[in-house]
Amino acid sequence: MLKRVTGLVLAAIIAPCHAATETTLTSITRTLVTDDERFGGCMVHLDVDLRTDLGLDCDSNWVTFSCNGEHTDATAAQRMFDSAMVAFVTDRKVYVWVTDENEKKHDNRCHVSRIDVTRHDVEDD
Repeated sequence: MLKRVTGLVLAAIIAPCHAATETTLTSITRTLVTDDERFGGCMVHLDVDLRTDLGLDCDSNWVTFSCNGEHTDATAAQRMFDSAMVAFVTDRKVYVWVTDENEKKHDNRCHVSRIDVTRHDVEDD
């Protein structure tokens, strides 16, 4: 009995520690830029439920590019955010690669490691 309880407790502790990266086609509904270190300096809100639809451990649908350079080169992060802004103002869809890795989160918001702006609403091979 004790072994079974111990196994269940260990499974409950280890399961949430598994980081994942998922890719999705979505729209950007809002943008955010801060003048300090909060949220990594820049974020966007995605029109997808990261927790329900993708199974990621993200507190919200806001994702960070880490424009302050903490988890991504600041120049590359700013380019990704610029691409997100282009998609936002032109109402284009984006493919985003989102990770829920704790070491890459800012204020518990998941991190985007890649963004592709597309002209199509369907997947291209």
